[in-house]
Amino acid sequence: PDPEVGVTSLWVLSYIADGRDGYLQLVINSGIVPLLLAHPNREFHSPSVKVLRCVCSGTDIHRQMTINSGCLPQMAQLLLEPSMVQSTSVRLGVAQDLSNIATGNLNQIQAIHEMGLVPI
Repeated sequence: PDPEVGVTSLWVLSYIADGRDGYLQLVINSGIVPLLLAHPNREFHSPSVKVLRCVCSGTDIHRQMTINSGCLPQMAQLLLEPSMVQSTSVRLGVAQDLSNIATGNLNQIQAIHEMGLVPI
């Protein structure tokens, strides 16, 4: 598959997810969230992080779904391992996503802490 098509598709998803609340739920229902940060091609990171930002900006249920999908270890890797990231904007995006998760309930904050991402 052509990486450019994949990257463009992710940007489209980010714009859809950033729209009305119902659109965010459509993106979530597509099943894409667990796959967002799994692609090894660095070009996929920026739009994937943007889609996650939309999800993490949602409700506690949306944030918990992000945690349950296994995204935190991938986010930690992008944040903490310089070789994984081609730009500081991806790191900034991951930090914003984690900040959004940290606005959730105590269990969600604890999940971030357990990953070693927030010293308490």
